[in-house]
Amino acid sequence: MTPERLFWLANVTVLPAGLLSGSVQYLISLGVFGLTALMAIQDFAWRLKSFIPDTGISILELDQAVALAGGFVTILFSLYYTFISILQSISDANEQQELRIQHFEVELQNRRRALIEQRRSRDGNF
Repeated sequence: MTPERLFWLANVTVLPAGLLSGSVQYLISLGVFGLTALMAIQDFAWRLKSFIPDTGISILELDQAVALAGGFVTILFSLYYTFISILQSISDANEQQELRIQHFEVELQNRRRALIEQRRSRDGNF
């Protein structure tokens, strides 16, 4: 595998892997997996309430709103740079392909010239 392909594959797999691991950790904390699964099924509402703290503070409070906005900005920033790096790797791969094609065309022209010169020298046409 080429380094560009590996870089692209790493970028494409990081986001889904992060989402999957976060979902699994959330479900484990709720007790859906493991020894506490029966208790979670019987009393799911209680487990959910114990996992998400009950507060009397509104999300409109300044510190809560700033924390929420910061989380959204962080996620958007990560997605943006993942997308930019994927586009950059695709662009780099296309540039390398174009350079290979140009190199091949130059090599082909040089071989044609050499073949023409060889035929001319063999036929005596200088």
